[in-house]
Amino acid sequence: MKFKTIGKVKKREYYIIIMLNGKKIRVRLGQNIRGLRLQKNLTQEQLADAINVQPQSIGQIEIGRTFISSEKLADLCNFFQLDPVAFFNNHINTLSEQDVNYIQEIKRLLPLLSTHKLKEIYEILLVVKNNN
Repeated sequence: MKFKTIGKVKKREYYIIIMLNGKKIRVRLGQNIRGLRLQKNLTQEQLADAINVQPQSIGQIEIGRTFISSEKLADLCNFFQLDPVAFFNNHINTLSEQDVNYIQEIKRLLPLLSTHKLKEIYEILLVVKNNN
């Protein structure tokens, strides 16, 4: 079961229960693993090597077709330096492939900008962040 905060009253949180079935859990885990892999700019082969599985196993896990053993989950936790619970969260802090591409391009462009332009971009980012 997954609990979602729906409100707080005098330091007490109230939750609604979100029921999940096995397939939804596998899919969520796979999406989170894929997002973390992309965020670190890793191929399926590189992640497979890191946790000692076949590359096609990573693909099957990422699409939610297969589940992983507790030992491989522990390997992933150590590799990504995350608590096991994080892999099952609805909103693990992952980036899409497009987001990763944007970040890489921004990193490539930043050294080409003047200090003045960097400051302008920083101020724009703060405004955008505060409006979310």
